[in-house]
Amino acid sequence: MSLVEISLAEFLADFEPLEDNYCFILGAGASKQSKIPTGQEMVETWIHDLRKRDPAFSYADISPDMSEENRYEFYAQVYAYRFRQDYRKGYRFLQRALKNGAPGFGHSVLAHMMAHTKQRLVITTNFDTLVEDALSQYTRAKPLIIEHEALAGFLDTGSERPTVAKLHRGLLLEPFNDTKETATLHESWRKALNRVFLSRTPLFFGYGGNDGSLMGYLEEIEPLRCLYWFYYRPDRPGARIRALVDRHNGCLVPIDGFNEAMFQFCLPCGYHYDGIHAAIVAKNEERLKAFETEWKKLSNSLVSTAAPDALPSFGMQQVDTTHLLSVRDIAQVGPINASKQDWLRWLEDAEDTDKRSQLLNLVPNHYRGSTEFIRRYGDAHKVRLDKSES
Repeated sequence: MSLVEISLAEFLADFEPLEDNYCFILGAGASKQSKIPTGQEMVETWIHDLRKRDPAFSYADISPDMSEENRYEFYAQVYAYRFRQDYRKGYRFLQRALKNGAPGFGHSVLAHMMAHTKQRLVITTNFDTLVEDALSQYTRAKPLIIEHEALAGFLDTGSERPTVAKLHRGLLLEPFNDTKETATLHESWRKALNRVFLSRTPLFFGYGGNDGSLMGYLEEIEPLRCLYWFYYRPDRPGARIRALVDRHNGCLVPIDGFNEAMFQFCLPCGYHYDGIHAAIVAKNEERLKAFETEWKKLSNSLVSTAAPDALPSFGMQQVDTTHLLSVRDIAQVGPINASKQDWLRWLEDAEDTDKRSQLLNLVPNHYRGSTEFIRRYGDAHKVRLDKSES
């Protein structure tokens, strides 16, 4: 049987998100457009480091089978060799590499699919948090994140809750990244994936197949009914992946990138710009309104009971106060938006005693009781307190 290749348009013509049972399998390539380096890019970085430290370094130091042409297939071996003296430095490298990542457009569409259709399951060899971050930022869904093999038994293929399963663990749980750790798939994950593939067809995005765990598992199990391997043009998959896709009665699907592919998923899902935009705005405005309400309530009631000198400047926003000259203008800024230093400056710049007295009547309690205010304006402070208590 010859290997089948179809276009993305052909796949989407039959894609029914409310009826079909798929699962997304994401590799590092799905995170590339989200400012997270791919496995290939990290291999280049590590090889550069090794050559800089030892000009005599050669691929044979890592493996006799490694060459310039196949170096990316030795991701785990290169990682292990680069950080062989202290594996903790490897973890720190990964944390730094992933810290600037943020969900991209593709992850926002994927999050909506997970929250509103039957396509609720993502399985990944990545340890980044892009999928769960997208679910939090763009939807109201509360996902189940399974990022350790000890929890693999909780993967429920029939769950209505969006689920993210991390085969190589989460970033903060000593993720699997070297040769030994990624050589085989943990037995608990094998059992979980066996259940998944009984009812769901896998869609692969950005997965290079360079680990022995997931790739080895897929090469060992009985042929699946079908799978779809989405690859980024113009880099057609190598012989190992093509053989795997053929073995599982699958199809290759060329795409221009993860974001570009997810954009085309919008049409069969019924997603339009106005609808997604309105949902994002409404969710963020709701959060902002709740935050502002609580901030105002707490700053006007609780701060007066706290130690004044320990309080921060309770400002809703950065306000340019240098132009405020009149007492009326200052009063309109209000106790929430003005800082303690603002009030001290206004009092210091007051033209006369009457204006200073008016200003003192506007100073919030949590500033008025501070050591600095009492030292500078103790008498006025005492008078005001006496009046308020009478």
